[in-house]
Amino acid sequence: MIEEQTPMRKSGTYFDQIPLTQLKNITAGLAAEWEIKQSRRPLHHILHCRTCGKPVAVETAKTDGDGQAVHEECYLVSVQRPAQLSR
Repeated sequence: MIEEQTPMRKSGTYFDQIPLTQLKNITAGLAAEWEIKQSRRPLHHILHCRTCGKPVAVETAKTDGDGQAVHEECYLVSVQRPAQLSR
């Protein structure tokens, strides 16, 4: 008995039906949208003052001798403190 061979069907999912150029446009749009969201995210949540531990805005951040972010006020206090102790 000879069985009839049927060719394999192509997948009928939605994703197989989207043209490649349209898919590229969709992914490019999503990537651009993600980059915009990342650029709007404030950076002061990333930097924390080494002295007090509170967030430091990038625009006003200073660095200590080790290159760590500090508030200007915290830096002045930390610099003045060793001078006061040596008197």
